[in-house]
Amino acid sequence: FPLDFSRFFFHFPRLNHWRRDSAIWAIRAWSTLHRQLRNNRDDAVRLSLTLSGYIGRQFLLNFMVLLSIILLIVILFDIIELLRRAGNDPKVTMGAIVEMAMLKLPFMGQQVFPFAALFGGMLTFWRLARYQELVITRASGISAWQFLLPVIALALLLGILQTTLINPVSSARDRKSVV
Repeated sequence: FPLDFSRFFFHFPRLNHWRRDSAIWAIRAWSTLHRQLRNNRDDAVRLSLTLSGYIGRQFLLNFMVLLSIILLIVILFDIIELLRRAGNDPKVTMGAIVEMAMLKLPFMGQQVFPFAALFGGMLTFWRLARYQELVITRASGISAWQFLLPVIALALLLGILQTTLINPVSSARDRKSVV
């Protein structure tokens, strides 16, 4: 496209003092910008599927492990509390107590879900930083947003999954456990 620098100097008054050098600078800057825009049109953001898959797998594994550990601790304390409450009643069996705790588990899982996602992401990036994988990733020219994207996308998908599938199951189980 045609380059018209007549209005260019009007917008940058400091360039009027060094018109010759500034014109050379402006032409170089304009042509460099145009070349970069033309060349980068096809590679706006290229994510490595291997790296994204690796970081995503690490996040999902850490999320599932942390969610399982937190839910095991919650159910353990819930069973202990129910045993304490029903300790004097001989008609209440251990199976009934475990069943009551299991009916409450989806609701408690829904409560601890965001914390498991938060701590799963923190653990993922801590492990990547501990083994210098983040340093290698940054040194290879990959921006921080590109290796954050898989974790953000998976957290968003997990949130949608929790809202659409786990929430209705939790509500139904919670109604059943109250009755």
